[in-house]
Amino acid sequence: MNIGIVTTHDEINYGAFFQALFLKLFLEEQGHKVWFLKNPHKSYTSAERRAVFGGKSPITKFKIIQKITRFKIARAQFMDETHIGSKIYNELHCIIFGSDEIWNVDNCVSQAANLFFMGGFSEKRKISYAVSAGSAKSIADYAGYLKAFEKILVRDENTKRLLRSNNIDAEKVVDPTLLIDIPKSIMRNITNLKRNIVVYYCVNQNHDFYKSAKEYALSIGAELVSIGYKHPNAKNIIGIGPIEWLEIMNNSNAVFTDMYHGTIFAAKLQKRLTVNVTEYRRSKMTDLINNLSLLDNVWSKGATALGSSTEAANTLSSFSKERILDAIKN
Repeated sequence: MNIGIVTTHDEINYGAFFQALFLKLFLEEQGHKVWFLKNPHKSYTSAERRAVFGGKSPITKFKIIQKITRFKIARAQFMDETHIGSKIYNELHCIIFGSDEIWNVDNCVSQAANLFFMGGFSEKRKISYAVSAGSAKSIADYAGYLKAFEKILVRDENTKRLLRSNNIDAEKVVDPTLLIDIPKSIMRNITNLKRNIVVYYCVNQNHDFYKSAKEYALSIGAELVSIGYKHPNAKNIIGIGPIEWLEIMNNSNAVFTDMYHGTIFAAKLQKRLTVNVTEYRRSKMTDLINNLSLLDNVWSKGATALGSSTEAANTLSSFSKERILDAIKN
């Protein structure tokens, strides 16, 4: 079957890249051919780039340009793209929307392409997989588009609740990065050279959380390294692509993060892990922490939780695989 995917695969975001790639790889394991549909809204790309560059020093902006270049190389290596109206698009049997927060209509970036992410451009068969509305309070303005979906599979309880309030049925499944192990096609690009570092992967500035990470790194004689984002007083590694990001995660001693996919990959790589649950990500992080049995890894002010991380329960992954494969067949 020829399948198109609509998601945030082209964002300069490590989690967005890997959730898209893992869904593609899972579908290809089932014998399907997969392409990512390019977002036709240039205003979306412009808004995303402004968010990436905004308020940064010239040196940091240069490193971000390096980061963007590495992401383009990774997409060219692992992802196939097409566009609406192409010969490939016309031959698609269905389109899968998701994962990630593509239905977060309150997000200043995704607002520029809400109709695209809601499927308003196509009359083809549409299903969603692990889609999220993030912290949005309502999606009522787009309910008419979503009712055209054959099947809706969501990633978190808040998205399910918002759909239910508009009389739309949905089932909850796990993120695509939890459907399969990290593939050999990716891991053969990763060197296995253990480094005496603690990874700090956070988009937010939280002095107390940073202090906890710094103190833990000092206690084990390790260096604290901030990856992807700049933080004062840390060794910052910003100009890296998704493969380099995964390599650093793989070769670290422990991970401190407030990010959804940072938590998932620390768990998949069996790293010692401390998670800071921020208000913006509380809904999806709460579901994830429960799914991965990571309650002992949640940080609170004045305490560091470094319990052994764990992978998702096999029953959750198996259920999710069944739901998406059933949706595609029907």
